[in-house]
Amino acid sequence: MNNFISGLILLVCFLVIANAYIPYLSPIRFRNIVIFGDSTSDTGNVFALTDKTYPIPPYYWKGRFCNGPNWVDQLEVLGISNYAYGSATTDNNLVTGYTKGNTIPVPGMLQQIETYLSRNPVKWIDFSRTLYVIYGGPNDFIYNNTLLPNVIIASLLKGVELLLSVGAKNIIIFNIPPVQYYPYTRPYNNSLLFTELGTYANLALTGYLGPIQAAYPNATLNIFNLNAFVTKLVAKPTSYLTDVTDNCWVLYNATAVEVLCPNPEKYLFLDTFHFTTRAQGLLAAAFRPFLDYSYENNNANCYVLPA
Repeated sequence: MNNFISGLILLVCFLVIANAYIPYLSPIRFRNIVIFGDSTSDTGNVFALTDKTYPIPPYYWKGRFCNGPNWVDQLEVLGISNYAYGSATTDNNLVTGYTKGNTIPVPGMLQQIETYLSRNPVKWIDFSRTLYVIYGGPNDFIYNNTLLPNVIIASLLKGVELLLSVGAKNIIIFNIPPVQYYPYTRPYNNSLLFTELGTYANLALTGYLGPIQAAYPNATLNIFNLNAFVTKLVAKPTSYLTDVTDNCWVLYNATAVEVLCPNPEKYLFLDTFHFTTRAQGLLAAAFRPFLDYSYENNNANCYVLPA
């Protein structure tokens, strides 16, 4: 009887624990997800780099550039390795990004990939079950506004080609968002310029990926249409995301935060450059179908294959 009761208790405990982690137990078609990028994807790398002083706590949640879990957190899957740093550029050899008020250099996305490969011997990587996510690009122009869109995209794709050269099979690249809608660009009063930058960058991305895909026919390259995703949110505000133009917070010299609104959950933009946790949740929901075994059979319209 005692053994029976003990076994029953263990079974109940297991079911309780399993139920608490049901999101993490849902099957996905990748065993490992490796992320390279900038602040939108950073889950604490800059926070660790700055001795937990930036992004400013407690306003920014647990080292995220967000008021709560970001899109990576909200994927709710196991096997994520995150190398993204806030303020990262595509390659520090082209232009270096700096965090905490432009005082501390951070690894560019190419450098993040190099670090990953130095820590993970290629012979031990299961490339068929590993997804590489590339999310970045706009910071290059922020740190050097003389850079042309095709130069930024060519720099971004150096990391993609490095991964492919060692055997990567699954890569998804976020295209350039419509930064003309971001509060950060408003003081420049030149929406047309930023619109054209994004348009030409994304044309270059699709055009450059075609030959790369042809050179690596055994790999699958996808583009997540971040530009369309954000544009749709701006064009059609919802009842739960009503302000798609203003920012809820203002950050002063990386030392202070002024809260302008009591309800950030209603906003698309938390500060002048980053999404709120609710908007990040929508991003995670749009990305999540790509991880499912049924991806090829569903209608996840945020994904397009390069020509």
